[in-house]
Amino acid sequence: MTRLPARPRLPARCGWGSTIFQRRGVALVAVLAAMTVMLLVLGAMLRFGLLGRRHLLRELDVHQAESLVEAAAERAVVRLGVEPAWRGGSEQVGSEAIVGRGDAEVRVVVEPAGDSCSLRVVVDYPAGLPNSIRRERSFTVALPVIPSRSTPDLSIVPQETSP
Repeated sequence: MTRLPARPRLPARCGWGSTIFQRRGVALVAVLAAMTVMLLVLGAMLRFGLLGRRHLLRELDVHQAESLVEAAAERAVVRLGVEPAWRGGSEQVGSEAIVGRGDAEVRVVVEPAGDSCSLRVVVDYPAGLPNSIRRERSFTVALPVIPSRSTPDLSIVPQETSP
């Protein structure tokens, strides 16, 4: 009977020849552990990326709502200059009219107070969603002075000059 030659031993040093890797399957366990750690790291990176995207979109919606409040206040001041008896109203602004992901609901309430008025603007953006952003601002606006038509304006009547 012939004997098979003995398997030569690898020198005991760091690396693949060390005593850790001389057992069968230890390399497989090490690779699986490394892959598990890598998958956990990649999953955390993906989660943080998605959370960052959601946060960015929310910040864009907040900025859009604040811009809508300012625009609605400016429009209300212009309308009060043209029509001083206007007392406000509600309006749906379509997403095609603004740079955004949805429609906005804008409500303006005007309360007169002597020669000025209190202007309250409320914006819901995007309108109709459970997580919509609501911004509300109050302003005091001086009403324009409209000259009375009952007294004639003498500054435009030509005066007669004597020769």
